[in-house]
Amino acid sequence: MTATVSPTELDLELEIAGKLAANDVANQSQQKRRVSKQIEIPFMRRELGLTPAGVGLITSCFLVGAAFGSIFGGRLADRFGRKRTLVLNEILFILGTLGTSLAPNFETVLATRLFHGFSSGGITSVAPVLLAETSTPEQRSQSVTMALLILVFGEFCVFVVGAILGNIWYENDAIWRWINVLIVIPAVILVILHILIVPESPRWLAQNGKANLAWKTLRRMRRSSAQTRHELREIDAAINNINNNITTITNPQLGENGDIEKLENKPTTKKAGISDILTVSWLRTVLLVGIAVAITQQAYGVAIGMLYGTEVLREAGLDTKMALIANIGIGLISFLASWAGLLVVSRVGRRSLLIFGQIGTLSAHLAIVVCSAILPYGTARGWATFGLLLPFLAFSQGAISTVTWLMSAEIFPLSMRGIGTGICMLSAWTTACTISQLFPICVNNFGQAITFSGFFIFGSILLIFTWLYLPETRNKTLEQLECQFQNGDWLALKKPGISNAERRLNRKAAEAREEDEDEKKNRQVFLRQAEPAGGPTRGENHGMTRTNGDEWRFLRRSSLNILRDLGMGRSKLDELMKPEFRKLSAKIRTEKSNGVKAHDLSKLIVELNGSAIELLLFGHPIEEEKMENFTKLYEDLKTFITLVPCDEALRNLCFDLYIASNVGNYAKTNGLITKAIEQLNNNESGDLCLDYICSAISLEHRPKLIYTNAVVNETLRLVNLVPFNLGHLALEDLNVGKFVLPKGTFMIPQVSDVLFDPKIYPNPLNFEPERYIDNEGKLKKADELIAFGVGKRQCAGEALARMMLFLFAANFFLAYKLLPEDPLKPPSIEKLGGLTVYVKEKYKLRIEPYLDLF
Repeated sequence: MTATVSPTELDLELEIAGKLAANDVANQSQQKRRVSKQIEIPFMRRELGLTPAGVGLITSCFLVGAAFGSIFGGRLADRFGRKRTLVLNEILFILGTLGTSLAPNFETVLATRLFHGFSSGGITSVAPVLLAETSTPEQRSQSVTMALLILVFGEFCVFVVGAILGNIWYENDAIWRWINVLIVIPAVILVILHILIVPESPRWLAQNGKANLAWKTLRRMRRSSAQTRHELREIDAAINNINNNITTITNPQLGENGDIEKLENKPTTKKAGISDILTVSWLRTVLLVGIAVAITQQAYGVAIGMLYGTEVLREAGLDTKMALIANIGIGLISFLASWAGLLVVSRVGRRSLLIFGQIGTLSAHLAIVVCSAILPYGTARGWATFGLLLPFLAFSQGAISTVTWLMSAEIFPLSMRGIGTGICMLSAWTTACTISQLFPICVNNFGQAITFSGFFIFGSILLIFTWLYLPETRNKTLEQLECQFQNGDWLALKKPGISNAERRLNRKAAEAREEDEDEKKNRQVFLRQAEPAGGPTRGENHGMTRTNGDEWRFLRRSSLNILRDLGMGRSKLDELMKPEFRKLSAKIRTEKSNGVKAHDLSKLIVELNGSAIELLLFGHPIEEEKMENFTKLYEDLKTFITLVPCDEALRNLCFDLYIASNVGNYAKTNGLITKAIEQLNNNESGDLCLDYICSAISLEHRPKLIYTNAVVNETLRLVNLVPFNLGHLALEDLNVGKFVLPKGTFMIPQVSDVLFDPKIYPNPLNFEPERYIDNEGKLKKADELIAFGVGKRQCAGEALARMMLFLFAANFFLAYKLLPEDPLKPPSIEKLGGLTVYVKEKYKLRIEPYLDLF
């Protein structure tokens, strides 16, 4: 059973898991590199007698190992899971760090740092993906960029430690070994905590056929079952798009309390390999964008300020001890800028923030070029360079690093996310390796002015790329991004998504406007005292709708008895509906095998319910080949009945029963398809039915499926069958406020006024089935639910309609799942009023089999 997690507990658990994974990236994969350059290298140079070439090799071998580790880490993460790969690389990191601290000579240091870099690369390719795949779109930016913030804070601490140790124990050459030993302590603690707390990615579990674990993992990190189910279905749809509708995730089967009891797992789904990425155009496009983003992360020279800050300041004219102290300012500015970037990245958008950071960094580059060219070597030039490094690092860390770190974990589709992120990190590490290797050589040979001019030129090219091709990932799910890339919709890719809060406000505003317009437009129609049409269609004052007194009571009683005899009882109705569901399932499978990708949902519902009604009343269902026979039968019936005594009464009675049943079917259809559309347009609405069992649902299950009954009630209320009741005559004088309605006044009750009264139903425009469930989990008696009318002229077929609606809704939404024909253009929820409420625009939906019930 899955325990319910309160919002406070959920937020705490997500925060702990996110910070642990972020801490892993910061404290292990990157801080070690900063420690190496800022503290270790000067002391290693003296103890091991390193030449400048040796210093370059020690730095570069770590980066080379990280480059290869990132690509292998991505592949291992796709094969064995994100969490396992992360823990494995952490253990390798610990071994590599200890090996470096115990290395007796230069050659051993090279080997251990290569090993050390390999594990660090694996960590950086896995940890952001794990964070992105376990976060909601609103949480994703903060969860992933939290890693960068902790990383930069670690760098700040490194600079402080470097300044202290460099000035106090400057003569102790072996201090770099103890620093490596100290790094192992938090690493061991993190490994233990990761094993105990950090969850496996639910998307990886779903992709590998472990739907049961995917459900449980996702449920612990989401606030409701509906949100969990909706996200799991989005993941399933994304997997189907990649695998050409190969095996999908089985629907979770819930018990009476909404807890998961059993979830059938399906075979592992396909993952994209290198050949797929190179041959499928949209995957290739995603990979190229990812590589460009990774290169952007390092190409502006952020590593120069962090790795060579001391050397740059010494080259500009400061002595070593003063340069180490000045580095504290570099670390502090980097940390504050990263903090600011974390706060604004989810508000201003990734594209805007990255472009802003690129322009600011290029301006700082240009200023350093001018300063280096004009000022002479000395203290003034050193402090001027230091002053320009601060805004350079502020723009780099606060904007460029924040956005590129986050986007490298967001843009890749599920089928290639591991290997794609690995290739991205390979590109980033390779760029960092190249820059770190070439920077000191270029400065020594060409000077700082020409070196930073190269950064300016290359950065300008990347700015143009960002403007033309970088997608916007803000407020989009990973599956929405995947779909937009797949469809090549660059206009949509460059626009931010809509947040859940904005979506709710827009929906409420649209519903309010629609309600006002419909009320003004339709009230006049509903309140008319119009006489029913006469002539050849029906008789004048016969049948249930036009009779009064004893005649009406006799006809209503007779009609109910006829319906009961024909099959309004439970067993008969179950027997009628099951064959129709089988035919519907067979039709959907046949059409899908013939290449039909989307279906007209309203037509399918009308055919299924209409066939059951015709079978109930006339002995055979509606089928295409029998439609002519049905029309002829109806015409013959009308002609034949006129020869029988009381012909008008009997003929109109049959006509009323037929029209009532089909109008009810029409209204049920519009109610269900309207709610289906709203489900597709609302990420938080969840499913129409939340009570799942393993077999076809019958009326015997009805008393136990409390939530399903609540959904039926709420559907009837929100999309009521007919907004008005049949006409009534006042049996006596009535006082209504200041008005007196004399006896015999013809009245048409407004059903919608009651069903949408906020005093009776709080938040009446919201779809809230929970309003019909009491604190003990039992179904409330809803006296105000008058969707079928009120009084003596209440719809005679209400019980039949409710049973059919329950059977159809419960079985259809258990057996199938609905997806929009075009994921980027969901159907409109705009409605029109008439005899019944119906959806304005015709549309088609993808109907995917979920459970084989029939």
